[in-house]
Amino acid sequence: MASDYNKEPGRASDFTINQTTPFNAEPPVAILREHFVTANDKFYVRNHAPVPLIDEASYKLSVEGLIARHCKFSIWELKHSFPQHTVMATLMCAGNRRTEMSDIKAVRGVGWGCAAISNAVWKGPRLRDVLFMAGVEKLESLWDQLHVDFEGIDICKDKRGYGSSIPLHKAL
Repeated sequence: MASDYNKEPGRASDFTINQTTPFNAEPPVAILREHFVTANDKFYVRNHAPVPLIDEASYKLSVEGLIARHCKFSIWELKHSFPQHTVMATLMCAGNRRTEMSDIKAVRGVGWGCAAISNAVWKGPRLRDVLFMAGVEKLESLWDQLHVDFEGIDICKDKRGYGSSIPLHKAL
């Protein structure tokens, strides 16, 4: 499942490239103004590692930890075994406008302009439904104390997948 930088996908030629390895780039601001929902090929690109190559037919999403049942779900199962929900959301890189901020005081990280922001319509199962399938209800007395940890398959320099977490009560 690992990848390297020699197998990166094609990129839009009109993007401002802020870093080449890993690839980080933003579209022209004018493109973001054209449509409220950002086209996939015009979405800003924020990577922390090479883009992972996966085989959709064999890939399994692992759900594990303190839950009652460790589970693995195929992409087909995520699309067909759970109710599907559609959500419109705006994503913005935490470094959006970092170059401008650095003009006032030096800020570490990839230099970004003001276009590391995009709107998308996402469809799939609710995280809540996946967690309940894994038995999260048995941890109800701890919901306010626990987090859901996400770890990607894009392996970073520290040999771990890029990750983040949210409080469990927000996921439910």
